[in-house]
Amino acid sequence: MRNFNKERFILTVDCNRQARICLSEALQHAHDRETFGKPLASNQIIRHKLAALAREVEGHWAWLEQIAYHVHIHGWQTKDVASRIALAKIQGGRIVEQAVRESQQIHGGIGYEKGVTMTEQISRDLRLKVIGGGSEEILSDLAWREEHRRASDRGAKL
Repeated sequence: MRNFNKERFILTVDCNRQARICLSEALQHAHDRETFGKPLASNQIIRHKLAALAREVEGHWAWLEQIAYHVHIHGWQTKDVASRIALAKIQGGRIVEQAVRESQQIHGGIGYEKGVTMTEQISRDLRLKVIGGGSEEILSDLAWREEHRRASDRGAKL
């Protein structure tokens, strides 16, 4: 399962990028759209949604940079890189799902109209991104087996 490391990493980076696009569109719409005479962004709940999403996206990006550095130093086929990438891909899929949901929620009806936002296109392509390279269940099991093997090799009593 380690031979898919590059593919999974690329999919994971793409998940992060698509989540950023959704966040950017939602943020722009929240500033442009007025409700009850005030920008939508003046609503505390909207700001909270955007801040929470930004926190997830940025945290995931930092993790991806850490993995990229590790791969740069140690290569793609080290014992621990497969589990790291698998877990990051699971998280990336969850983040882009959340980003699509929140962006469409902030956009309202136009978030579902074809050709109006990139979020709509991302929502249609989402399942392929999440399932491609291995579903959450497969990747979770891969990560667990890899980490269990590494712990056993170090003499951990499991």
